[in-house]
Amino acid sequence: MSVSIIRISYIIRKNLQFMNKVVSLAAITGIVLVLAFAVNLTPADNQATAETTPFPSREKVISVTGTATASVEPDLL
Repeated sequence: MSVSIIRISYIIRKNLQFMNKVVSLAAITGIVLVLAFAVNLTPADNQATAETTPFPSREKVISVTGTATASVEPDLL
């Protein structure tokens, strides 16, 4: 009976070691993928340059035709 318990504990230990290797491999793969994605997101020196547009002037020129009055009579409701 003690031989079977020792054998079972050996099998469990080997399975845990294998699972640790699988988890470690998955973690390393995930870290490499995240770092590769992060490197692709960082802009290079020649990227993301904004186009300069002139600031619009506040002075506008309009032409008007018609007559002007000096006083206005309000509408009474």
